[in-house]
Amino acid sequence: MFAAHPEFLRLSLWEGLEFGATPDSSTIEGRRRHYQDKLASIAEQQQAGSIDPDLDPRHLLVVILGVANYWHVLPQLVRIIFGAEPDPATLERHERFVAEAVRRIVAPPA
Repeated sequence: MFAAHPEFLRLSLWEGLEFGATPDSSTIEGRRRHYQDKLASIAEQQQAGSIDPDLDPRHLLVVILGVANYWHVLPQLVRIIFGAEPDPATLERHERFVAEAVRRIVAPPA
């Protein structure tokens, strides 16, 4: 979604600049439910044994969101790091890389 609509993430950054830690009160409840659903999913996967149960779901969700979204939030840094505008094949490799990195982060201890 964020690859197709990077403006959402950028507007979220702007919201953070404008409001700090207190987001727009007219949308807070819907957004809270959205993220509570994600936290519940993490907890369920921890109970099922597919995510390390020692990881705090809140910290984990923030880390995953950061890893997944950084590319789309700061495209100018991606261009600097990659030396050019990434082509679709590079973006696809990055998406696979992020999926593997998250898989390794959440993996239960052996």
